[in-house]
Amino acid sequence: MAQINIINLGKSAHKRLDAEYYRTYYFNILKAFSKISDKKLSDLAFVNERHFDNKKCESFNYLEISDVNLGLGDYTTTSIPCKDAPSRAQYIVKEGDIVVSTVRPNRNAVAYIKESKNLQVCSSGFCVINAKNALTEFLFIFFKTKFIRDLLERSTTATMYPAVSETDIMNLPCFIPDEKLNNKIKSNVKKIMNMLIESQTLFKNADNLILKEVSFDKINLNYQLTFNKKLSDIVNLGRIDAEYFQPKYENLIEKVGISIKILDKAELIDENIEPEKTPEKEFVYIELSDVNSEFGVVDSYSIIKGKDAPSRAKIKVHTGDIIVSSVEGSLGKTAIITEEFNNSIVSNGFFVFRPKNITPEYLLILMKNKVIQLQLQRNVKGTILTSISKKVIEELFIPKLSGELEKKISEQVAKSIQLRSQAKLLFSASRNQIEEIIQKEMN
Repeated sequence: MAQINIINLGKSAHKRLDAEYYRTYYFNILKAFSKISDKKLSDLAFVNERHFDNKKCESFNYLEISDVNLGLGDYTTTSIPCKDAPSRAQYIVKEGDIVVSTVRPNRNAVAYIKESKNLQVCSSGFCVINAKNALTEFLFIFFKTKFIRDLLERSTTATMYPAVSETDIMNLPCFIPDEKLNNKIKSNVKKIMNMLIESQTLFKNADNLILKEVSFDKINLNYQLTFNKKLSDIVNLGRIDAEYFQPKYENLIEKVGISIKILDKAELIDENIEPEKTPEKEFVYIELSDVNSEFGVVDSYSIIKGKDAPSRAKIKVHTGDIIVSSVEGSLGKTAIITEEFNNSIVSNGFFVFRPKNITPEYLLILMKNKVIQLQLQRNVKGTILTSISKKVIEELFIPKLSGELEKKISEQVAKSIQLRSQAKLLFSASRNQIEEIIQKEMN
């Protein structure tokens, strides 16, 4: 339904001509904040720019925007030698910092920096914020509310690369929580971070159990500049790219064996759906960017109507299914479909597997394990958009492990997923407490 909001630009402090900026919704948010407090974020926090000098270190852990989990605000980093530091590696971050992406703020890439033994450096695409007066945890959750996300999106300029400035961020309306709420959120955030750390540890331990069982560390996976291959092999396989014939892949096959194929343990599902045939029905849609490649879970999603569904929204999934990216560059985007996402639609950029005689948790860790990932990397084809074909899936082999070890691995992965789900619930409860205060003044 169309809305009309008349603004006298001559008397307005806002020098914007885009109609979206003047939506009544935004003014309602600002009015609600004015009823709560007259404070701005700059009254409660400050920007901390500890500039990074790559000449004064050997290596560092680099955090860029794509490393941030959009759902819970945790993150992964990449260890980089200081001499190879990218030009955007600009700011040193420390435990207790809050980093807020200034680029595409509608994605809400906000992270709570945890303790690290190594030097941590973030991209210049972040604004690094320090809270005053023990409000760090509160402000972290505050930034994850829909109202702050929407106000930042309102402030974006440019079209191809929409971004906000540090000034836009520090001018956000804010308020000081009462002591009870602040202490509750502080306690919750610490619990959330501990759950996420334990979840990560369990997941990595489960993955390492597979690698240890196949003596993965003893497989020669070194890249060789020169090697010999028979012409008949090249002709028979129809491949002329040298990468495919790297000896490391044959070394992997020799060590792990090919007695068990992935399709012995799971079936490939192709439950096609045509959402456009029910134009007004709403669907939960999951695409590649919604998957947390580190922990094998779906972190975000979109609600779409059938008439607005993208052409790639084609496959229906159910609880216990495993989705695996088919696109090079995101092959690690593998996740389990939990009860929350039962009957969702996923992009046809995923393969969908349904376990036959193994647990979903064990299938998940298998598909994320290096044994499978190396096979996928070897078999990508194409030029503009390299990807994996269905035929490749039929030839994937998996390690043969004892039933006892499979059970142990499954239990660890299940516990990891459970902890992450509990953290998500606690996170939502904390965010809801802040949003309810603002929403109350909007009603």
